[in-house]
Amino acid sequence: MPQNRWFMLLVLFLVRVSMGFQFQSVASVAPSLVDAFGIDYARIGTLIGLYMLPGVALALPGGLLGVRFGDKRVTLAALALMATGGAILGLSDSYTLAVLGRLLSGIGGAVFSVVMTKMLTDWFARREIVAALGIFINSWPVGIGLALLTQGRLATAYSWPVVFLVTAVLCAISLLLLALFYRDPPATAVGRDRPAESPRLTREELSLICLAGVIWALYNVGYLFTFSFAPLLLQQQGLSVVEAGSLSSLTMWLSMISVPLGGVLAQRLRVPNLFMLVGFVLTGATLLALPYLRPSIWPFVALGLIGGAPAGIIMSLPAEILRAASRGPGMGVFYTLFYGGMAALPVLGGWAQDLAGSAAAPVRLGASMFFVICGVLLVFRLMQRRLVAVMA
Repeated sequence: MPQNRWFMLLVLFLVRVSMGFQFQSVASVAPSLVDAFGIDYARIGTLIGLYMLPGVALALPGGLLGVRFGDKRVTLAALALMATGGAILGLSDSYTLAVLGRLLSGIGGAVFSVVMTKMLTDWFARREIVAALGIFINSWPVGIGLALLTQGRLATAYSWPVVFLVTAVLCAISLLLLALFYRDPPATAVGRDRPAESPRLTREELSLICLAGVIWALYNVGYLFTFSFAPLLLQQQGLSVVEAGSLSSLTMWLSMISVPLGGVLAQRLRVPNLFMLVGFVLTGATLLALPYLRPSIWPFVALGLIGGAPAGIIMSLPAEILRAASRGPGMGVFYTLFYGGMAALPVLGGWAQDLAGSAAAPVRLGASMFFVICGVLLVFRLMQRRLVAVMA
């Protein structure tokens, strides 16, 4: 069986597609769920959010579980929870049961994200980590893209429960794929040839991983504001709902190209800081200008091609600062901050929209996230340089 790190990346990429596919399922059949359960769209929003909410509490324990029981075993258990949750949702005859299924899927997904990222980092920590993570995180939009293409048609041709049952089957197939083909990296790749080290994070590691987590959270929230409020801004500027949605979606589709490409280029040119800073500043500037521009394709092309490029580099920051032994809990802290930011900060966007009465306000707020990241990145690099100097 192949032991090549790129083969393992392929396995982990394919497995993670199932997560994006499952996340999108509630949104894909929302009108059917409203009719079936007699609920409003606020409860649909709750179902969507339940997939991410467990990550706030479970990201750190998930990383520790990987240390205690082994990464592969924990990931297989997480996939089993995701499959079970999808099956329960597909068989639900009440909103309460649907909540239970979604919550189980979210619990599995939270642990799944943390441990799988750590698994990939173990394989690529010493080489091509930026390019590998750039490719790996693209599995999420690929899963969502596949969902957008297929789930509505499945619901129309058959029924809404079929969509959730298909997500359960895909998670089960991913479980088998991981069980059959994934192997842990050689001992030298993760440091198991060295004397046993404590998995406990040092004070310096904790400080740096918290800053890295803040960067990743702000980056994703900034993009979330774009997807959430740019279509509304375009509608306020005179476009139809369909036109606004189509124009805004260009950012997501183009980011599927720029995320892995940015990782590869940054790795080869060895200018990660420049890639990040240019990406953050240009993305923030484009968002600031958006309310003043006539509706056009070009700002969204720029947001997709430039804004997506730093993603793989940001995800590689934990590999720069964590020891092999501390990667599990370190990734747990990293994802705790990510999930916390994704849960809390979007509320500010809705508040800005209500206060200003215009979608321009939350779009500007999203732009500010990218400028704040520049300052956090500067602090991160200064602290990292100081740590290296002390160790030397």
